[in-house]
Amino acid sequence: MEGRPPDGWHPALVVVDVQNKFYNITAGLRDSFNLSRDALNFTISMFREADLPIIFVFFDGEGSCMSDCDNADSVIDGVDFRPGDIIVHKTSMNCFYGSNLSAKLTELGCDSIVLSGMVAHLCVLSTYFSAYDNGFEPYIASGTLAATKQENVSHVEAIAITLDPAALRRKLASVSKGRAV
Repeated sequence: MEGRPPDGWHPALVVVDVQNKFYNITAGLRDSFNLSRDALNFTISMFREADLPIIFVFFDGEGSCMSDCDNADSVIDGVDFRPGDIIVHKTSMNCFYGSNLSAKLTELGCDSIVLSGMVAHLCVLSTYFSAYDNGFEPYIASGTLAATKQENVSHVEAIAITLDPAALRRKLASVSKGRAV
């Protein structure tokens, strides 16, 4: 694809739907997210250290699986979201469909995505498989997903290419950015 450097691994972290409107849908999803928040923030910090893109994808569509709450579209408290982080808006489950995610990744020179966020067995998994169709190699950052039932996180991590923090750190160290990770 155009815009990509010719060699090496060029990932972006894609953080899916970590918005208040999803946080309180069920106690299970809220509890699952609370279990994953530290791992998510650690993964974000590794991408920041490596000076690699971090993309937050926000759902702007209509749906029945959203809670009516204050600041529904805002990022869940405690997530390391900062001004300057890239934002992509979507209106469907799949983060690629009807959004500019593919174009943004190409513009950034990315060849891979590392996915995190929620809901693991819906939006994250849909995006994982669609990444192949869009020419990107997908990975899941282990421990960074949330689902309505915690066992669904395990199912998604079992069928996807999953990187635990040590494996992710090793892969990020291979990225030629002139900085050690």
